[in-house]
Amino acid sequence: MTAALAVVLAFSSVVPNALAQDATASAAPASGTSSAAQDVKVDDIVTRALTAYGGREALTALEANSTAYGKQTATDTGQTLVYRCERKGNKWRIDLESSSESADAAVTAGGDAGAASSSAAPRTSTSTAYDGVNAWQSVGGEVSNLSPDKLVWLDEQQQRQPTLLTRFQEKGYNFVLMGRTQYKQIPVYAIEVSKEGASPTTLFLDQNNYLVVASSYDLDTVSGDAKASAKIPVSIEYSEYRPAAGTLVPFKQLQFSNNNQVSQLELSSVNTATPVDEGLFNRPTNGTAYRVSRPVSVPFDYSQREIVMKGRINGSEELEFLLDTGASDTIIDRRVAAEHYLTKFGQYDIAAMSGMVTARSSSIKRLELGNLLMNDVPARILDLSAQSRQMGKPIAGIIGTNVISKFLVTLDYGKPAVIFADIDSTPRPAKAAATPFTQKQAPFVKTIFNGKDEQVLLFDTGAAFNHIPPNVAQRYLGSDPANVRHSTEGTGLDGRPLQLGTVVIDSVTIAGLPARKVSFTFPSGAEALKAATKSGGREGGFFQDSRLGILGNPFFQNFIVTIDYKFNRLLLQPNPAVKLHAEIEQALNMGDEKLVVRRDFRLAELAYQKAMMIADSSHDVKEQARLSGRLGNLRRVMAKDLNRPEHSKAAYDYFVRGQEKARSVHAQDVEGRILADWSLLYIDNGQLAEAKQTIDRALLLAPQDPNVNVDIAVHLYKQRLFPEAQKYIEKALFLDPNNWQALWYQVKLSENFYDTPRVVATLKEILRFYPWSKTASDKLRSLTGSGAAAAASPASGQSVQQQHLVVPGR
Repeated sequence: MTAALAVVLAFSSVVPNALAQDATASAAPASGTSSAAQDVKVDDIVTRALTAYGGREALTALEANSTAYGKQTATDTGQTLVYRCERKGNKWRIDLESSSESADAAVTAGGDAGAASSSAAPRTSTSTAYDGVNAWQSVGGEVSNLSPDKLVWLDEQQQRQPTLLTRFQEKGYNFVLMGRTQYKQIPVYAIEVSKEGASPTTLFLDQNNYLVVASSYDLDTVSGDAKASAKIPVSIEYSEYRPAAGTLVPFKQLQFSNNNQVSQLELSSVNTATPVDEGLFNRPTNGTAYRVSRPVSVPFDYSQREIVMKGRINGSEELEFLLDTGASDTIIDRRVAAEHYLTKFGQYDIAAMSGMVTARSSSIKRLELGNLLMNDVPARILDLSAQSRQMGKPIAGIIGTNVISKFLVTLDYGKPAVIFADIDSTPRPAKAAATPFTQKQAPFVKTIFNGKDEQVLLFDTGAAFNHIPPNVAQRYLGSDPANVRHSTEGTGLDGRPLQLGTVVIDSVTIAGLPARKVSFTFPSGAEALKAATKSGGREGGFFQDSRLGILGNPFFQNFIVTIDYKFNRLLLQPNPAVKLHAEIEQALNMGDEKLVVRRDFRLAELAYQKAMMIADSSHDVKEQARLSGRLGNLRRVMAKDLNRPEHSKAAYDYFVRGQEKARSVHAQDVEGRILADWSLLYIDNGQLAEAKQTIDRALLLAPQDPNVNVDIAVHLYKQRLFPEAQKYIEKALFLDPNNWQALWYQVKLSENFYDTPRVVATLKEILRFYPWSKTASDKLRSLTGSGAAAAASPASGQSVQQQHLVVPGR
């Protein structure tokens, strides 16, 4: 780090350990400044400059309340630091952290020098702040106060920004137009701004657009904690202006000292809308409600692709909470709030896709998530019963970003666990791929669809599906008439149903990491499209808006995700458990295909046993439970198709074993799938009461499992409840568009409804997924060849007779 990097700017940086050194040389502006021209006045120049910046108020907002993110690179060492600067009136704070690139560079440099090292260079973190009275500095977690001379030296530079223009005509400031000149071949106006007790600052304003292209001033050097006698000339060059926060901000800034460039700052975003927390400027102390001395790991249930953690409110019994980065506030269910006597005060409107809902404000004295304890947590009270019904379990509340953003949070879907660590002192993973997100309350990230279509999507851990707006989905649906758009119902924050369709994107890339065949939902109903134009909704999770795109848990489960709210970025690492699960999934899918589609019992059992060996070797109890259930279903089908009752006893034993293992690890989705197949064993044996009881329990445990939805459709079909069966088949195809059994039941139901065009469309869909299916090919040929596809529906009052099509695989 060079000494000159110690210069602190509102959109520049500070390297505290360099404060004691003498800075060197600045790039001076071109000579030849002319005397003040008679045809221009300083009042006119400054007025036009303020107009160019969007007005005095817009420029003032950068000092009044702003957060800037970016990266800073030292010219001499090439070291890159992740950068954050926060301003609130006369208070400021700058955080710097070594990036993975700079850590790698340090390791490489050490290797070139012959140093032996087996680990990556440590990642350092530095914070420097002024609370309006005193200044402090934290280096690697060690906090110290800054001397008065260092404070004056640093704080003085905070005022020497383009925002200095807002001081025009303020008492104590004097603006003098020095004339026209050239700054590195750019025609500029030179304006000297002076204030009593400080050296003057010269601002160079482009004569064409009146934006500040550079500033220059002299600074006292600081030796140790005291001011030295020498002065150094410093200049800052501003370029790449972009609209941000209602004004224009220079996203590239070069700092010079004695004609030598010492640093380059590249901003990624500037935000004035989000209030800066006053507590950020306070000197860190131990024992506050949101500080942890070591990482705290909280296990979560991921059975329905939602992150559900166990917790307590004010010492209550264990409750279940949803972790939702798409929710800005922590929400407590109205019933739970009443049971635990949470005080209500004030009202708070939340916009959802279907309209506005009203919540009440409250505060939780003591919130526990696993072993993590927090005090005095602000919360909103809202009825979450609709979401509880959707998930099939009572949800006590939603943990929003007002809690999550206080920690460095890591999501490990493989364990599964959420790790809460101290946001200031915890090292970040060195080898992670980083992608910035735009704002804390709603973290939007950039993605690339199919290598060319850039989409900004909400990172939402409260979403069990990925989601895109209907206008984006339309571009990827295609015009194939056989492309049947299956839909299902979701639930908005206000409890109203949302009609959702699904589409698959070939490639989605984030932070340079591609994912293949990513499935997205999109609003498919007329009401959703209408809401897309009228709603001003909040984003994420249950704050879903049809105009928003969402990346949910199904996408991020392939990574270990670290959410760094301090620097507004996601850090992504490959999840080592994914490869193991992929091997199990491949063998399990092979077994399903051989059993359900091919009816090859021998190969199906070989595939299942292969998957079981992998699960046994990795001691994965959840996978062992899944495979026990599959082996039980294999024996059930063998007992029925081969008329071998002895296989029914083996199926029963497998189901019992699988259910016990699933319960031991609280895998409700696995238990639900086992019970659904078990219910078919009861049907095969004529035990209809037991079958109904078992399938009802299965649907409660695993409502998002496509095969569970197919199995309940089988029950309903046998009871001749065709419209009800159709609903579950639609949901199964929404969840799994190529589900063999669901597709054939769709054919069967469409024939019962005399909906021949849909029969034809579904047969085409079967052939797209299973082109070798002779049954589908022959049936389609007979329908299209006879012109039956155009047949009308039965006349009013005509009875609908049950068709005797045998569903392959059932």
